[in-house]
Amino acid sequence: MKLKVLLGLLVLVLIFSCASPPKYLDKEWHPGTIAILPFTNDSADVALEKFARQLMFNTLKWQKFEVIELETVDAKLNELGITEGGQLNALSDEDLQNAIPADSFMYGHVIDAKRVMLGIYYEKMYHAEYKIVDRQSMQRVFEDEGEDKDSRIVLDPAELLGTALKEFAAEITADLILKMLNSHPLYKQMENVTNRVVWKIPKK
Repeated sequence: MKLKVLLGLLVLVLIFSCASPPKYLDKEWHPGTIAILPFTNDSADVALEKFARQLMFNTLKWQKFEVIELETVDAKLNELGITEGGQLNALSDEDLQNAIPADSFMYGHVIDAKRVMLGIYYEKMYHAEYKIVDRQSMQRVFEDEGEDKDSRIVLDPAELLGTALKEFAAEITADLILKMLNSHPLYKQMENVTNRVVWKIPKK
């Protein structure tokens, strides 16, 4: 019995020691009012960054953080000619500070995302990184990176067919799902990563 307890504790230690902790400017820092800027995206799913950004907004709001509405942020950026995350580097710090009255700016970057169905191999994966910049100093005060993956080998022919049909339907109706059901084939993976990141952001 004692051996099982010790092994369990060892597993927990290994899990937490392998997780990369977020980085803070100082221990007293908290984000205040957050403006979530348009995300950038290196995955093949060109619509994913918008969904990931909306999910981050919903999660922060649900966790009682003060978040500026995405429409308000986008309207201010549009006045400066910015319509997507890849254009943010063209803005000076002063332009961003003057345009959006927030205490902190959050950036998000989708590193990779996959929905794979090859024969009996099935995989879903979402990998992204996030950072928060303090508005006054324009210095990075928080950063974290997360990945969530569901992969397995499907051996049951009936399950294989069902999974294949589900993935095919998800592919051809992704836009419709996003608009009508507020869902996405990678929703669970994005949700897991987003929750883990938000959990690490300090509150007052």
